[in-house]
Amino acid sequence: MSRGFLLFVVILLAVAYPPLTVLVERGQVAAFQFFNTDAFTYLAVARHSVGKDFFTFDGQRPTNGFHPLWQWTLAGVAALLAAVPGFYFLAAGALLEPQFGSRWSFMNGMESPLSIFLFGILLLILVRGDALGSSDRRSLLTISALLTLLTLARLDDGFFLLPPLLVILVSPAFANRRAGSLLVFLALPVAAISSYLAYNFFRAGSLLPLRAMSKGGLGVWENLRCLVQTLYPNTVIRSQTGFVWKEIAYRTVQLWAPLAVATLWLTRRLTSRSAIPVSSGGSAQNPGALGLAGTSRDFGVGEAIPRPLGGDPPEILGRSDGAGPGVASPSGQSLPTVTASAPAGASVVVPVATSPNAVAPAGPEASGASAFQRRCLADRDGRILFLLSGGVILKALYNIINVAMVHTGPWYYAISFLVTDLIVARGVARLAVPLERPVRGRAPCEAAGAEATPVGPARVATEAPSGDADGPASPILVWAVVAALLLVQANGFLRFKLATDYNKHLFRFWANRAALTAGVAAGAPGAGVLEFDDGIFSFSLDVPVLHGHCFAADPDLLAARARGDLFRTAWDRGFRVFATLAYLHRPLPPDIDQATLDAVCLNEFLRSERERDWTFSVAYRDPVTQVTFIRFDPRNAGLPAASQAIELPFSLE
Repeated sequence: MSRGFLLFVVILLAVAYPPLTVLVERGQVAAFQFFNTDAFTYLAVARHSVGKDFFTFDGQRPTNGFHPLWQWTLAGVAALLAAVPGFYFLAAGALLEPQFGSRWSFMNGMESPLSIFLFGILLLILVRGDALGSSDRRSLLTISALLTLLTLARLDDGFFLLPPLLVILVSPAFANRRAGSLLVFLALPVAAISSYLAYNFFRAGSLLPLRAMSKGGLGVWENLRCLVQTLYPNTVIRSQTGFVWKEIAYRTVQLWAPLAVATLWLTRRLTSRSAIPVSSGGSAQNPGALGLAGTSRDFGVGEAIPRPLGGDPPEILGRSDGAGPGVASPSGQSLPTVTASAPAGASVVVPVATSPNAVAPAGPEASGASAFQRRCLADRDGRILFLLSGGVILKALYNIINVAMVHTGPWYYAISFLVTDLIVARGVARLAVPLERPVRGRAPCEAAGAEATPVGPARVATEAPSGDADGPASPILVWAVVAALLLVQANGFLRFKLATDYNKHLFRFWANRAALTAGVAAGAPGAGVLEFDDGIFSFSLDVPVLHGHCFAADPDLLAARARGDLFRTAWDRGFRVFATLAYLHRPLPPDIDQATLDAVCLNEFLRSERERDWTFSVAYRDPVTQVTFIRFDPRNAGLPAASQAIELPFSLE
């Protein structure tokens, strides 16, 4: 059994262990405990779109308030820790909000599992084939197709389509075929996204998804306030959401942490010593890509030297120009070589490829090649991590500027978390290699001008770091320690699910759906429900439901909400009852008096409405879920004007 296959099996079991255990112990409620609340928007659209030729939330009007591909679907040691539960979760997620941030939390009913699956395939092809290292059209088309699917799975992951364009525009590998390569790369995303936008316009009446339009807007100042409050809670600069510190902090960290890690990698690459590539594309047989392999192996002619985490490239220790003794080629010809430092104190002697496509070693003789080309695009690791870190940075900047923190959830950043974990894993791998694969002997470092032993393809000449010549502890012990840490994290997440009531209120609502439907039908015959929640009403009830937040609404309803006419438009359409399950801090009491009911309705639900002349009455209160369905009807006068504050007899906090 290969080491790679064993690692795959361990990761698979580690990912499946918590959810399968909860499923065995809890049954149906397990799904609700893993679902994010927004998942019910997708489920509701899927349910009501059956048998129709358009997607709909309320069963009547088209909507496009979803990421399309997921909605269509519904109709080494370092590698191990990076995969499960992820370095982000170990560093921050478990402390701020254990429900989110780990790989287990992405089994959430949202688009996250599909995005992660597509990203895994993309990374596999980038590492094995180095698609951005040559102008091969088949490789470019494959990467383009995967990035297009990733964009359709989650639309703001479309920013990952932009860094490859820069690679094609400036990389020497595309020097003779830039225009053709750009056309090949852009053909699929342009066709797919244009078709999606055309569907939106002709079916839903809006080019852009209504979910993004309802959440979008200038959010930069609120996001900066949240950052300040996370780092230094104070009463002067604070979030306007009213959230407690933990709610603000985990949303803030999930936005800024991937941005910080990706920016650190990119700036370190750009400011480090020039890269030492020895070929334009590396070798598809190189198991050391992304720095997660060991330190002793054969290197072929022209193959890229492994490099550590996004910082300093292998340092040249010596060089042979081929005139004297050097590494012999298969034909017996003496080839130019470079001797360079490798991770964990090793040194490598690598023959320099002499083909026209080879990239010369960086240095004074590399004048003419830009620093960006040398440092980010000249080797496979640089190209891959430039693509990924660039996408993370662009996506984060978009969300900082355009999306207020209150609207975001962990599923926004599934790919950003994976890229963060990958970058961190490379650094951890550099530290773990001596532990995982201890070196048992010494080999002399090649000095400048020293004779190299002809060994066919060049071999890494490893030298154990100074200290214990026998190497460090047994790798079996290291793997045992890591496995124990993983089990502790998995059991902690599992116990957290079993010991808390996370989303059980959603399960109770769904399980009691028949009684709820009957109660609403009796209390407000023929009326639809205006839902101020995330889709659980539409998914569960057998009555028409309209999305009060307009995430999965239609353009007319979104425009009415923007004008302050949401309730009037809903009432005119026959939706004359409204309710919420999760957006009040506590249920309304069963004996609520009329004055309190009016105050709650006006202050909590109609704050942005122009028209406030409504009468409110309890249509139905469910004794199991404690959800109150409130009937609203227009009246001519009698309620306070919008500018008058009403003091509530009790606190909703």
